[in-house]
Amino acid sequence: MHDIALVPRPTPLRTGMEGWLRTFGRSFFDQFPEPDRTAALTDALELLRPSLCDSQGKWTADHVRLRFSAERHA
Repeated sequence: MHDIALVPRPTPLRTGMEGWLRTFGRSFFDQFPEPDRTAALTDALELLRPSLCDSQGKWTADHVRLRFSAERHA
């Protein structure tokens, strides 16, 4: 017997998406010199805004968790 599912797990971001990108996207954004780094971050925020920011300016990370179970038969 086995079961597998993708489970939506939206996570509110208290510090906003910019803080999240600066933390978890650092290895990506650090490859750009300033002022290109700031421009790339600004562009990314504007691309994400329609789907991850609500009308009140609150950001949510759209995480999905994979859950599975399986049994080993001898």
